[in-house]
Amino acid sequence: MASVREKLGIVRFMMVLSNFTPLFALLAVRGICIKGVSFDIDTLLIPICFGLIVLPNVVLILRIVIAKINVGTKTIVTKNVRNQKENILVYLFAMLIPLYQTQISSERELISLIVAFVFLFFLFWHLNLYYMNIFFALAGYYVYLIEPSDQDSIKKPLIILSKSNFLKNNQSIKGLRLSNSIYMEMENE
Repeated sequence: MASVREKLGIVRFMMVLSNFTPLFALLAVRGICIKGVSFDIDTLLIPICFGLIVLPNVVLILRIVIAKINVGTKTIVTKNVRNQKENILVYLFAMLIPLYQTQISSERELISLIVAFVFLFFLFWHLNLYYMNIFFALAGYYVYLIEPSDQDSIKKPLIILSKSNFLKNNQSIKGLRLSNSIYMEMENE
């Protein structure tokens, strides 16, 4: 089956970047102390980290608002549903723990942190893991991978963000389209 090209590239980019919100917060709190540097790096680091936390999440909120205004919803009937809890664990162990333990006291360590960040960003982008936003979890959303039913026009697996503890097979879900492959379940109004 031919791959469907994901639209909303800027939104997708910002969603991947928003996955790193906890890392940017930890980095701002821990700071960087490179020996031999004549100025306080934290005067640059804290505003940069703040921007990297706020900007992607504001773009994501705007995407949700725009999708609601444009009534970007679709009813999806599930065929198979799988909870994505294991991806959350991969997220935590692959990114936060190793990078949090990194001491940044030299230019070389800073460069290695940036390379690790770029590598993780590429993996999250390439593997379509751009739904791991900490604010979704704080808002009570669970992540489900669903295979749409045979009668659905969408033939590829989708990610559904839902506040339901459990989604069933053959369940009808009204989803708000955040991207081609990510939908947020609409709450009953």
